[in-house]
Amino acid sequence: MLVATTNQRGNFSLDCAPSGQQFVFAWHPEYPPGWISVTPQRDESVKIVLPEGGTLRGTITRNGRPSRSILNLRYPSPRIVGLYARCSPNGTYKATRLAPGLAHVSISIPGTQLRVDKTVTIEEGETTILDVDLASPEEGDSYTDAEE
Repeated sequence: MLVATTNQRGNFSLDCAPSGQQFVFAWHPEYPPGWISVTPQRDESVKIVLPEGGTLRGTITRNGRPSRSILNLRYPSPRIVGLYARCSPNGTYKATRLAPGLAHVSISIPGTQLRVDKTVTIEEGETTILDVDLASPEEGDSYTDAEE
């Protein structure tokens, strides 16, 4: 992995990027990550605009009772993990500054094989609500429970 720091104007340079298609990522503590797919060309300029981001929040329950679950959010392209979070004791969670777009959310309970996978769309500047009862998966969910 190559790492570069921007100057005060936001410019950066990667002098020895490998050939072939590459993802270039940008991080800033006040914004969600941004990325662009490029095939490096000599003296090529690219522009990465960091989005405002969106919020994902909701409540995770199991049989109607709050669940201290773990959420893992990842984006299909590029395959990066965007969030790893734990629910509060009352089953609620809130994640901010998420990159907009289609995201896959895996919800699991530590110490069990139970997992529900869902797909959500994060909208820039908006809050997406995802409430899940782990005992009642919905049509289209991927559901794993070794206890069955």
